[in-house]
Amino acid sequence: MEAWHYIVVLGLLCIVYAALLPRRSNAEQTQEISRQLEGSLDAFAAELEDSNSKLVEAMTEIKRTQDARMNELRERLALQEQRTIETERELRKAEERLAEVERRFLSISTAPTLPAASADETKTGAAFSASPAAKEGHSPMRTRYAELFALYESGKSIEAIAKKLGMNKGEVQLIVTLAGQEEQAGVQK
Repeated sequence: MEAWHYIVVLGLLCIVYAALLPRRSNAEQTQEISRQLEGSLDAFAAELEDSNSKLVEAMTEIKRTQDARMNELRERLALQEQRTIETERELRKAEERLAEVERRFLSISTAPTLPAASADETKTGAAFSASPAAKEGHSPMRTRYAELFALYESGKSIEAIAKKLGMNKGEVQLIVTLAGQEEQAGVQK
């Protein structure tokens, strides 16, 4: 073989080797890209998992806060219901007291008047005619609720009188009104 044959064969080997070499480096490049892509995907998955765990923690905290708020609102509702029940009881008691005052007033205003000199006076009539308030011309209501009328005549409001005496405003107003009507009925006789 001549020298030029060696050169041609060597050239052909270099060409074949050169043709094969980029394939190897291309395969290495593909493997490197695959490794980088896997690393990126792993990092993305880890970041996504971290974000998901933070989101789950945030949702858990929101639920815990909502549950606490709901429990607080339930307790407040139960307390308000108890207060409503107590207020209704107090209202019924006040209505019963008002009905009692009305019954007493009606029994006083519908009682027959007896002559002052009659020997058959009842105990109520004797007590009324013997009382100093009756002799001064005061009505039985004014005698019975002297403190109330003292406050009323001193210029105190119905609310202030009710608060001081521990009575309902409506009850105080009714007593004042009924006493006024009783006095007008006594003046007209």
